[in-house]
Amino acid sequence: MKGTVSTFGKSICVVGSSPSVIGKQHGQEIDSYESVVRFNRATTDGRESDLGSKTTHYAFNSPTLRGKFLPVFEKPAEGVREDFCLSVRGKHILIHKYGAKPPQGLCKENKVHRIDLSEKGVEEMQRDIGVHYPLKEMARTGFSIIIYLCHIGLTPHIFGFGINQPSMRKYYWGAGGPHTEDSMTQESEILVHLHESKQLKLCTF
Repeated sequence: MKGTVSTFGKSICVVGSSPSVIGKQHGQEIDSYESVVRFNRATTDGRESDLGSKTTHYAFNSPTLRGKFLPVFEKPAEGVREDFCLSVRGKHILIHKYGAKPPQGLCKENKVHRIDLSEKGVEEMQRDIGVHYPLKEMARTGFSIIIYLCHIGLTPHIFGFGINQPSMRKYYWGAGGPHTEDSMTQESEILVHLHESKQLKLCTF
């Protein structure tokens, strides 16, 4: 397999931050996967029945790496949930190969995997798995990681991406994403196409 991160297990699920996953009681199912990928500041505290509690891989975008959230590895920062930062320790970390440099503490206590998630890199991976039209703007981290997993020959099961729903731009933990409705709709269409071609499985819509 091209560029395989060997730490992924035989079964893998990707848990997004869409409110569409709340109330579905998928927690036990999510925890049954060998590998569970989550993103950025997503937490499971108090929502374990819907989200599960297991995490083996975190994917961080550059704004998260540059922000107040991860410097707690060096010293506590104002407004940072230290318990969550501590929970990240010991996990596999997926970051953009050409993005922001991760904190030293993150590299020291975790296995960090650098993946080309540039616009060109994601487009090349899309073409490799049969998606032949470019995105209208740079892809979200979650979408890019899913494309990467399909590209290396895995079949991820997807929860919490709010496919074709008004909640696509919102996160269950309160914040909202910066992407436009057009780009989110395009990402949804690609994920549905990959679901129909059995390259991934959409477990929540």
